[in-house]
Amino acid sequence: MGEFRERYVKLSSAFLILIFVAGLTTGGIVSFYITFQQTSSLKNEVSNLKNQVSKLWGFQNVTNQTIIVLQNSTALSELYENVQDSVVLIRGKTTGEGTVQGSGFVYNFSGTMVVITN
Repeated sequence: MGEFRERYVKLSSAFLILIFVAGLTTGGIVSFYITFQQTSSLKNEVSNLKNQVSKLWGFQNVTNQTIIVLQNSTALSELYENVQDSVVLIRGKTTGEGTVQGSGFVYNFSGTMVVITN
């Protein structure tokens, strides 16, 4: 009876190992198939996007222009150079929705320096 029991345990162990290996193999094959399908689908989508972008690329016209905007015979770039140090950032207290922020600039109003904000 002991020999039969020992043989039964060995066969049971071998059967469980066989089921485990079969499960791993099946899982690997299924995972590979799913991954392969998703990869193929993504490659097709990328190829379609490349085609669409190449069609759009042909219709683009690139034009470079240097534009100087004048206000009372002064270029805005010169104006910015003159006033860039007077630009201010204003931070208010933090609320439940975030920090209140704004911007403005310093202006000499009749001898009094004031900050003008939007």
